[in-house]
Amino acid sequence: MVKIAEISCLYKLAESNEYPMIFIGSGISKRYLQNYPSWLDLLEEFWDIVEPEEGFFETLNKINYDLKQRNNYEDECDLEYDTNIAISTLIEEKYTKKFFNSEITIDGFSARDAYFTKISPFKQALSNRFSEYEIKPEMQEELDLFREVLNKSQIILTTNYDKLIEDIFVEGDEALNPQIFIGQKGLFKQTTDWGEIFKIHGCVTDPESIIISEEDYKQFDNNSVLISAKIISLLLNSPIIFLGYSLTDRNIRNIIKDFSNSLSASEKEIMKDRIILVNRKEGENNLIEYKTTENGLECTYTIIETDNYASIYKELLSINQGVYPSEVRKFQSLIRELIVDRGKKGSLKSALISPQQIDELGERINDENLVVALGDSTLIFKLPDLPTYMEEFFYGGGKIHTDIALKFVATTQGSNARIPLFKFLKDVELNQTSLNTSEKEKIRSRVKKFGDIQDSIEVISRYHKIKFDSLAEILEQSYKESKEMDVISYNIESLDVAEIETYLFQKFDIYI
Repeated sequence: MVKIAEISCLYKLAESNEYPMIFIGSGISKRYLQNYPSWLDLLEEFWDIVEPEEGFFETLNKINYDLKQRNNYEDECDLEYDTNIAISTLIEEKYTKKFFNSEITIDGFSARDAYFTKISPFKQALSNRFSEYEIKPEMQEELDLFREVLNKSQIILTTNYDKLIEDIFVEGDEALNPQIFIGQKGLFKQTTDWGEIFKIHGCVTDPESIIISEEDYKQFDNNSVLISAKIISLLLNSPIIFLGYSLTDRNIRNIIKDFSNSLSASEKEIMKDRIILVNRKEGENNLIEYKTTENGLECTYTIIETDNYASIYKELLSINQGVYPSEVRKFQSLIRELIVDRGKKGSLKSALISPQQIDELGERINDENLVVALGDSTLIFKLPDLPTYMEEFFYGGGKIHTDIALKFVATTQGSNARIPLFKFLKDVELNQTSLNTSEKEKIRSRVKKFGDIQDSIEVISRYHKIKFDSLAEILEQSYKESKEMDVISYNIESLDVAEIETYLFQKFDIYI
């Protein structure tokens, strides 16, 4: 049994129905990927390449001792942080020298490439190291939940180099893909602050963006005001959840400090439930939640200790604002173009836009001056027709929002309509949708009537209960189409699922 505090911070987030910001550290990649190194593991791995005869930890201890003698560290975390950066810098120097002396080779990267691209050989090697990864099979189910949580995140910030976050978006619904900004240059751009990923320590797709050496971190610190300003502005309206961090990262701690210093005492009291750090406690199935003011962050925040991340994800998935952040970003960017760029050219026409038409809107911008009407989905969004609904059901694509799909089912052909529904009900809390009371009751009625497979078979095939062993045998009878489908429904449990799927897609393609 999962233990959650009576009035837990996760419950409060779900009640307030706010999409959170999520800050993702290396602990998340380490949780889901095979042989993913910690920062120290990574440094030791590359040290063994550049100095195989000299002990890594002997060198690390020397650097640590020298730094401690030269600086007055109030926090042990800062000493550890600077030690790692110092040895990173040393490794880069040694790696570069060995590369140009042809003592080290890098796949797909030559001395000529280094000369013309000005990419650090060490950073290119890091890019190669993190470009390939393998997901732990036993974590796939939890990773699927994590993907859904990312879909419901206002923005995502990460210090990871790898592409796990972007890749799992693509594996899901491409229509929900976020906009990606790499390095600090993304912070200078005008953004919507919805459905975006900021990779603030760089990415494998841009090796030179990787932050690893003392000079890199110095440049990062010089521009940290940009990150703090963005996060502070967002935190005033959105909670923030740290996943895969231990708050020993000085950059993250500085961001929280900057934010807390801008708050009044009453505001700090509110924020203690809105700054949440999830700490992995191996083997712990309960959610152990408590408040702390440790790490010199000058504010109180919430820590959740657990190894049961699935429970955290499920709690967050109950948040539902009607549209995904990526959809908000699409609307915002299109509206900005309409109003700012097109509005100056003459009078604006109006357009009533449903979610499935948003891509069409982009095409119409080129030909017309438009004003887009946005509002509550019960008043503004247009219901799809049956072919559009079925196309979304079979092929996906994110053209129809879940609420609109459920409204369509609730208002079409009465409660006996043979319209597939349960795909759109997965992980949906009906009471948190925008459906009105009558529509919700109609959906519940359909669930009650068709929720059990035996009930569905009984209702659909009541007049054609003819036993067959295979789909081929049924098709050989040349029944009328309606009877053929009834007979297939009656025998569905004994038929090959892949054959039924092919049959349905072929039928649908005829009528689309």
